[in-house]
Amino acid sequence: MIQDFYNSSALVESISRGTTGMGGPQKTYTTRIAALKCRLSNKRISETDEFGRMTVRECWRLYCDATSTNKAIEANDRITVEGKVFEVDGSENPGFLDHHLEIDLKEVR
Repeated sequence: MIQDFYNSSALVESISRGTTGMGGPQKTYTTRIAALKCRLSNKRISETDEFGRMTVRECWRLYCDATSTNKAIEANDRITVEGKVFEVDGSENPGFLDHHLEIDLKEVR
């Protein structure tokens, strides 16, 4: 079953922008999904540029069911999985089959 594939639980939060008492920008987060069943996967991509320098990038992808709630996850939402905090970079519903979602993440350090 696909449910056995999802071995983690994530907290999904949406961002709200406001201002501080001094008028500066302030980010606040509200819970969008409290316990998202998912799987987190990372890949290392190595590239050589035209000058022979090697660049290594680390890409993160989160897999989850394509429910209507999960499809509401947007770019810039914050996701916490296994103590790591990520920002959503984009979301894809492969083939628009509503089987699963593939969500690209950037780690927030």
